[in-house]
Amino acid sequence: MRPRVGRVLSLNPAISVQNTHVSPTDRFRLDGRTALVTGAGRGIGRACALALAQAGAEVWLCARTRTEIEQVAAEIGGKAVACDVTDSAQIRQIISEVP
Repeated sequence: MRPRVGRVLSLNPAISVQNTHVSPTDRFRLDGRTALVTGAGRGIGRACALALAQAGAEVWLCARTRTEIEQVAAEIGGKAVACDVTDSAQIRQIISEVP
């Protein structure tokens, strides 16, 4: 049986724990954090960018095609940066810009 919210649980009579419901999304908040997502214009990269933004992260979206990432950036309030991840100079430049 699942305890009700606010009910005091006691495994040891000397210790009591207040049971409060915390959703999984509240446990993994990313407020104040920055995420850089490659391939963020579509597919798994897009899904990751959306989830990170929903969790409170500032999301930088990176892909070779600026059009796709600009659409996602507009949707989540992120920053779109065109970059080829196979070019190490471009990667270093992007990382230096991320707060």
